Amino acid sequence: MSGQYVVLEVLQSLRGRDVTDFWASVDYSAIYFVLHGARKVIALGPLPSAASCAEENVNISGLTDVAFVMGRVLFGPLLASPKGRSI
Repeated sequence: MSGQYVVLEVLQSLRGRDVTDFWASVDYSAIYFVLHGARKVIALGPLPSAASCAEENVNISGLTDVAFVMGRVLFGPLLASPKGRSI
């Protein structure tokens, strides 16, 4: 039961704040953050192919406070295999 209280405290601390969502994909988390009081969410994600799905999900939700930055430019080094090739 104590875990529930921790989550509620974290969500309450989002009210009126800007949030950066690292490793965003189809962006359910960004929607969740805005619905729980975040002023604005910047969603950073590695997959450009997920960007259109994420934007559609946010548009369907009727939210306007989410900005997307998706692609290998940000995450290229993190997506590299041990031999230095992108995966």
